[in-house]
Amino acid sequence: MKLYDVIRKEDIERGTPLKEISKDDLNPHHDHHRGSRKPTNIRRFIIIGLALLFLVILYITGMKVARAKVVITERHIPFSLEGVEFELVHEENATGERLAFQTMIVTTEVTRQVYGSEIQPSSSSAKGKVVFFNEYSTKAHTVKSGTTVTGANGKTYKTQAAVTVPGYTTKNKVKTAGTSTSVAVVATGIGESYNTTGTTFKVAGWSNAKTFYAQSAGAIVGGESGASHTVSEAEKPDIIATLQAQLVERLKRETRSQIPEQLIAFPDLQVTTIESDSITLRGDSIKFPARIAGTMVSYLIPRTLLETAIAQEALSGHTYASVSIPALGDIVVEPLTALPTDAKNVPETIKVKVSGKGTIITKAPVEHIREALVGSPKRDFARILQGVPEVDTAQYHFYPFWALFFPTKDSRITIEVS
Repeated sequence: MKLYDVIRKEDIERGTPLKEISKDDLNPHHDHHRGSRKPTNIRRFIIIGLALLFLVILYITGMKVARAKVVITERHIPFSLEGVEFELVHEENATGERLAFQTMIVTTEVTRQVYGSEIQPSSSSAKGKVVFFNEYSTKAHTVKSGTTVTGANGKTYKTQAAVTVPGYTTKNKVKTAGTSTSVAVVATGIGESYNTTGTTFKVAGWSNAKTFYAQSAGAIVGGESGASHTVSEAEKPDIIATLQAQLVERLKRETRSQIPEQLIAFPDLQVTTIESDSITLRGDSIKFPARIAGTMVSYLIPRTLLETAIAQEALSGHTYASVSIPALGDIVVEPLTALPTDAKNVPETIKVKVSGKGTIITKAPVEHIREALVGSPKRDFARILQGVPEVDTAQYHFYPFWALFFPTKDSRITIEVS
């Protein structure tokens, strides 16, 4: 059945043809603008564009304010060594990564108040040193051992060794006396009257004391006569043993306080010498200070070199850039060669035997890790850390949490080692 539009009267009169319509045209719910979809598509594009812009803003903002915190744990590897031998080279001759050593000398003394229960006659000669001067000739002269010199106090002393006195020199018409090294002298008599200081001496065999003479190098002391208090023979061994024990402890304590942090000392690489002539067990009164002096020579090893040497031995073929051994002092290091007590005769090499157990900690290269992470995407974190053998575990935290890349500035990457 066909329906026709209602038309105006004038349209009929003009002969305007009737327009055929369908039922859909009469349906009020029918979309008469089905072909016009441009406004809807534009709105959709605008929404998508704004969303993308928002994401870009988030990304740029995140990159500018992003911070990252990385927490890593280093490897802890137990080890055990038994009698492994190493050769230490004196630092002056050490090259490259060779295990080196250096020496430290500490000298000290201790005193202890004791009672002198015995009185003994005491007498001793003053001792000291003098220096000879030659203004007599440009030629050198030798002063023989046993030469007598007479001080301004009228007391005489004898030289204990021969010494050569250079001739004088002249420069710009100014004469400079030749000067010898110092030489020991001992008074020819006993008593306090031979004690002196700042004295000029005449030299036997030289009549002109103004052109060839000697002067004291420091004080000449030790002369005494009379009686003194001393400990009994029965008490001496205990007193000396106590003084020696106190001396060794003080030497150890003072040595420890002076050892640089990068060096380490081992008890078996320390030699203590007690100066026998320093033991004083007499005094002027019944109560007096007993005295003893001594020297400790320590053969010190650089910590990092020893840690590396132990790791190379205990962890064969390891590729760790750096290691540490927290309880390095618990390791036993014994010399296989005799250690000289005089640091003036230090050997070029020392063989030692190392034994003990402990834990080796691999030192993570923090700066290397930081540089590798700068600007890297999150997804590369595991790959980067897998290439660092010193690291056992690692995790990261980002701010803001949506950041996809590590900060482009290394100062914004914090690395903590736990």
